Amino acid sequence: MDDSRNDLTVRKSNEFIQKFRFSLSKTELRLVNYIIANIDSPLYSEEFNTMTFDISEFYKAMDIENPDGKTYDYIKEIIRGLKNKTSDYVDVGEYETIVSWIEKPKFYKGKGIVKLKLDDDLKPYLLQMNGYIQAKMNYYYQMTSQYSMRLYELLKSYDGFPYKEFDVDDLKIRIDAMNKSYSNFGVFRIKVLDIAIKEINEITDLFVSYEEGKKRGRKILTIKFNIRKKTKKNQEKVIEAQFKNVEEEKNEEQTSLYDNMKEEESVVKECEKMLKKYYLEKNQ
Repeated sequence: MDDSRNDLTVRKSNEFIQKFRFSLSKTELRLVNYIIANIDSPLYSEEFNTMTFDISEFYKAMDIENPDGKTYDYIKEIIRGLKNKTSDYVDVGEYETIVSWIEKPKFYKGKGIVKLKLDDDLKPYLLQMNGYIQAKMNYYYQMTSQYSMRLYELLKSYDGFPYKEFDVDDLKIRIDAMNKSYSNFGVFRIKVLDIAIKEINEITDLFVSYEEGKKRGRKILTIKFNIRKKTKKNQEKVIEAQFKNVEEEKNEEQTSLYDNMKEEESVVKECEKMLKKYYLEKNQ
């Protein structure tokens, strides 16, 4: 792992996170955040709103191995996909517009260098910010689910709120969890929420839990998240809970193994009885 990436910090305005509607893959999210995290570095030119970076450095930062030597083609496809992704309509002062992430990417042949121009309408949300989040770039590399990344940023943008309640359908839109199977809340909870909460608690600077909110009959309408910044005390609680889960799983495995052994022992004894009966009857 490249230790230098631990120094990178992603900064986005709260408004950007709470209002923008967009759909990005896990890899595209990491690339976007890598670009944003380097805005304060020499790689970024504020005058031209451009980012210049070495593809090999990007791969090193992303911990991506390249056994087939297809680095150049792979990054071109990621950037092509990112260029074609747009947000929903965004209010930019006097007008509304559709925001692209990047404009006119340039790949310099034989040099392994890429120059990307950020959409100018992103400037107010990445440079001239009032309220904003700060997150270590390393969090995004360690989280394996794009839903973890999106939910973390959303909850982080409500810094100072002890809890935040969301309409379930609105939350799915905000974190781009629009798979049809997620219309079933049980599937949404297992495939999205539980994984995201686990990763947020284990990796980031937040400690989060959630509970069901308002209901209509059996349908869950809202979810309430309890949000706390990590302290030494509640981090110890997380570690303690993880240890407890490991111990419980271990005990369950041991109990299961014991039960299986008892069952096998019972089967063996039953077989012995049947064989004994068979030989007694045969010798009579």
